[in-house]
Amino acid sequence: MDLSEERVRVVKSAAVSVLNRKRRNLRVEATTDLRGAVEGADLVIYTIRVGGLEALEARVKASPAQCST
Repeated sequence: MDLSEERVRVVKSAAVSVLNRKRRNLRVEATTDLRGAVEGADLVIYTIRVGGLEALEARVKASPAQCST
């Protein structure tokens, strides 16, 4: 969940890429709606990424293997 549709799209894409490389059969949902994101959830994991999308994209490009752990 993020308020920015662009950040939601980029982070979801990165998560799906990691899951596909690890051959994990998990569903990734992405939204800009906070209420919808937590409705019915048994567990919510909250993370903050320092450096923004630029830092995430640079890390994935520099070493995709590190991002798949």
